[in-house]
Amino acid sequence: MNLLKSLSIYTFANFFNKGLVFVLAIIISYHITEDDSGVLTMLNTYVLLLSVLIGVGSKAALTVKYFKIDQGIFRNYFSALLLTPTLLLLLLLLIGFLFRHQLATWINLPTIWVFYIVLMAFNQIINEMTLTLYRIEDQPRKFAIFNIGQGLTNFGLSLLFIIYLGHSNWEGRAFGIFGSAILFALASFVIYFKQSLLTFKVRKAHIQDALQFGLPIIPHLIGAFVIEYSDNLFLERMMGRSELGLYSYGYKFGMIIQVLATSFLMGFTPYVFSVFKNPDAAIRLRIVRISYAFLLTLMGAVAGLALVSPFIFHWLIDSKFYPGHVYVLWIGIAYFFYASYSLFSMYIHYSGKTYIFSFIAIVNVGVNLILNYVLISHYGTIGAAYATICSYIIVFVITAFIAQRLQPMPWLSKEVFNFVR
Repeated sequence: MNLLKSLSIYTFANFFNKGLVFVLAIIISYHITEDDSGVLTMLNTYVLLLSVLIGVGSKAALTVKYFKIDQGIFRNYFSALLLTPTLLLLLLLLIGFLFRHQLATWINLPTIWVFYIVLMAFNQIINEMTLTLYRIEDQPRKFAIFNIGQGLTNFGLSLLFIIYLGHSNWEGRAFGIFGSAILFALASFVIYFKQSLLTFKVRKAHIQDALQFGLPIIPHLIGAFVIEYSDNLFLERMMGRSELGLYSYGYKFGMIIQVLATSFLMGFTPYVFSVFKNPDAAIRLRIVRISYAFLLTLMGAVAGLALVSPFIFHWLIDSKFYPGHVYVLWIGIAYFFYASYSLFSMYIHYSGKTYIFSFIAIVNVGVNLILNYVLISHYGTIGAAYATICSYIIVFVITAFIAQRLQPMPWLSKEVFNFVR
């Protein structure tokens, strides 16, 4: 399937799902409090953190190795990628059982959610691996069906629990997320079985290779997590859950820029990896031209989002969440630099030198934690958005410099700018 058609399908699927999230956010704004919104934000934060640890870089390894290893042994390699997350799931469930009361006190949630969070993180990794598999196999239609199906199930279950079963608080929405994640993780294993991707003949060499590729990425993924979600932790502790709830509503709409970026990169990354087997000057020039067009489009989207967000918050969302609209522009700008960083990071992934991300992560984590504390202390809640922007700019600049050293591209060539003009 050609690149433009693939990108169109990925974009539609992601925007459809994000549209469901926005509609659901509008509906439940009349059924939950600002504090409930803060609880849901923290719950999502814990799930994402654990998914980084459980995943062990599985998605990145899957994306790169698919294009580099013989397809005849890909089944064994895929099974090796699944083994480590499964073992980590069991370990985390054991730790959760042994320290359930302490952990529940720390996250300030009912004890049962210690286990739900671990299961949600594992299910999320499995579902993301399925989507990654469809992307690298160039099957955008199957990707869309799976992704939209999960989004509709999430939407339906959330409304069922919140409106019809009377869970008019954060738990109703959380049950919707949990239920859809489990159902589609089970569907994922059915898909793996039908594609003969599951085998007990897992080779030790494949496990070692997967870990050698994935483990150095974990600090990088934690660094990315810190930039994107540490603001939630700081806001909860420094400003309270209600203020975090308002911020999270602005964040939801600012994330439209992330959806655009992710949709593009879902189709663009496999394309770049496939043509990089024999990259000539013309291919490099084409990649750079497409990249510039993408970033310019994203800049326009940020401006458009800033203009319409006050009207969306005024007319559609419950008035108690209206103050959250002031964060939309700043989150949109942050995600523009996130997209720029992601665009360059794929060259480092392709090089296989994933240990570089560990060094980037050290800078990332240190700078972001300091910025969050200082800027929130000085500016209040909006300081979290400022910290996110600054962090992504710093990481983008470092990543772009390293990527250009590893894989020189004609970013400043005359031909590129003549094309843009």
